[in-house]
Amino acid sequence: MNKYKLILGIIGVILLMVFWDSTDKKNDCEQIISNIKSQKYSGKVVEKFIDDDQHNYKKVILRKDSETEVILLDQEEGLFEYLRKGDSITKKENDLNVKIVRGKIDSIFHLDHYCLTQTSK
Repeated sequence: MNKYKLILGIIGVILLMVFWDSTDKKNDCEQIISNIKSQKYSGKVVEKFIDDDQHNYKKVILRKDSETEVILLDQEEGLFEYLRKGDSITKKENDLNVKIVRGKIDSIFHLDHYCLTQTSK
């Protein structure tokens, strides 16, 4: 009798851990996407670099009028690599699209965070 209670208890704990793990990831993903959506920026790329001292974040320095702003571009594969000094970049609040203007070429990057594909399965 005690064996069965122990086995049922272990199974219950395992099921609870699996449930807790899956909901936690979804909530984390929702928070990440919410943070990305809340960001807004606009300006001309002055400099871009990978910050070795700060977890290798991909940082871009923008200038608009006389102000500068540092943004992180770790969300979308290829966006940081695509950007060049002199490009104009714009991201509106509550949007996951980033518009880049280079001369006469307009490009749109969609900020699909990797957690979206992991939690949608």
